[in-house]
Amino acid sequence: MTLKIKTVTFEVRTRAQTIAQYTNDAQQINSVARRLLRTEIDNSAPQPLELRLMGEHLMHIDTVRCHCALFTQQMFPHEVQQLSSA
Repeated sequence: MTLKIKTVTFEVRTRAQTIAQYTNDAQQINSVARRLLRTEIDNSAPQPLELRLMGEHLMHIDTVRCHCALFTQQMFPHEVQQLSSA
């Protein structure tokens, strides 16, 4: 999983962490993303981290599991539809 942020000064920062196993647990993915963001917040201290854009990128997704995952269908309905029709 990669967290990509763009600051108000147009600086681009990325943080990545590998999750040991495939998961469709939205809470686990959210927890990893929060830890990555916390790292950036801590690195910006004592100044606040001011963002203009932030996104998560999941890689090496098992498309069968991904297609069935509730969080994926809710968060990325268009992409799931494209995967299933490919």
